[in-house]
Amino acid sequence: MTKPSWMLVLAGVVFAAAGLYVGRNCSLATGCDAGTAIHSVREPKDWANKPRGTDLRSLAPDAAICVNPVKNLSDQPVDMEHVDELLASEIAKTGYRAAKIGDLACDATAYTEIVHVSNGQRVQAELEFRLVFAGEQAPRFSATAKGQSESAELLQSDSSDPSRARAAILAAFADQARKIQLAQRQGMAPYAGVQQP
Repeated sequence: MTKPSWMLVLAGVVFAAAGLYVGRNCSLATGCDAGTAIHSVREPKDWANKPRGTDLRSLAPDAAICVNPVKNLSDQPVDMEHVDELLASEIAKTGYRAAKIGDLACDATAYTEIVHVSNGQRVQAELEFRLVFAGEQAPRFSATAKGQSESAELLQSDSSDPSRARAAILAAFADQARKIQLAQRQGMAPYAGVQQP
């Protein structure tokens, strides 16, 4: 066997052994368990404003996200009946398993507060939320989400109709779920402050 072909065979063996090692030892998954839903992410070279070696992690597409009871911290009365289920439903639409806390074994928990609800032709709602991975104390992702209702004229309803506030909150939940999904693509560093949308 000539020297160049011998080197190609050796390179093939090394790649095959590396593939078996990665597959058997789950080197991309924290905890190294088959089916682990939280993964380490290789840091992109152009990761903005992050020091080299940052511990980036993300959730697997079928991970379980538990919804901690949503709190209303706005100065407006809001119908909170079934809001936890509504948020879980919006998160589930992005491909994750989601339910109220206590209904699933959690890979991560979403903590959400309604911080602002404004009345007018369009009701606007603003949320602050955090995503905390199982076994961790600090959030991996913290951001705001916003939503608004249809205009009162279009709906032919009173601007103070409580269903409009609920529609705005549901739209904000959809925004929150979308932001959680997008954050998984780049991985999430340990909490360093609220990320603005």
